[in-house]
Amino acid sequence: MRFLLLSAVAVLKTLLCKGISLVLLTGWFVRENRAHSAASGTVPARVMLRNMQRALVWIYGIAALLSSVVSCLLLRRLRFRHSFSLSAALFAGGAAATFWRWRRREASRKLMRLLHRAEQDRRTA
Repeated sequence: MRFLLLSAVAVLKTLLCKGISLVLLTGWFVRENRAHSAASGTVPARVMLRNMQRALVWIYGIAALLSSVVSCLLLRRLRFRHSFSLSAALFAGGAAATFWRWRRREASRKLMRLLHRAEQDRRTA
């Protein structure tokens, strides 16, 4: 029963981390769109990619930390003995998986595709 509860908390932490990331990323996109629409010149795609990568690292870090705090509180509520250690292990596992995906350049390809589509949409509008 404990393992099932721990698995449910891990799934909830993952979903919460993705949800928080989406909210923060949307806010960042809105802010960047306002800043770039006010600027007269266009920003090169490489500079935009570098800025987006920095922002994504910060956004993921904040979202992972907040979701780990929530998972720690939930584990305490469920009366797990080592709630902090378990939530720290969940945080480390999520960070390792994300680092592995970034090292495979999976995210960079997706970001470049996103920037390319945004540039095409800007030209057609």
